[in-house]
Amino acid sequence: MSNSPSRAHVNSRGFTLLELMIVFSIMTILFTFGIALYREFARRQALQNFYKEMVVSLALAREKALSGEKPSGCSGTLVGYQVSFSSSSYTVSAVCNSLVPVNTYSAPADISLSGFSSFVYKVLGQGTTLANPLSVTLTQSSTGKSINATITREGMLQ
Repeated sequence: MSNSPSRAHVNSRGFTLLELMIVFSIMTILFTFGIALYREFARRQALQNFYKEMVVSLALAREKALSGEKPSGCSGTLVGYQVSFSSSSYTVSAVCNSLVPVNTYSAPADISLSGFSSFVYKVLGQGTTLANPLSVTLTQSSTGKSINATITREGMLQ
């Protein structure tokens, strides 16, 4: 009976084509969702990173003004450090007889700034030229997300 021609010997060591197709389909779906979630995370991080860069750069401008650090190219008396915003960047400049750009920080391509103005960190702890807190909004067009940042009268970014 064991050598019956009606019963074929089945090899159970491999996988069937259907099993392989199901596993491959599941892996493809998981990979696709994983890539989409990673791209969304990377976009959110770009907005957060630009905001953090702004916090650090404004703190640096404030520190330079507090210490009265005069950059090279600044002739005359240092009045302070001006921060001026545009829709795609902001610039920190030393205010002397003229404006001496210290650094320009450009936003990534899909991030824009709005509600901007300019103000000066005055030297030696004299404060800023802000009469009221300044509101700056960072908006990321690809995700529609935004961060509302407030610069206090003391020049701190919140």
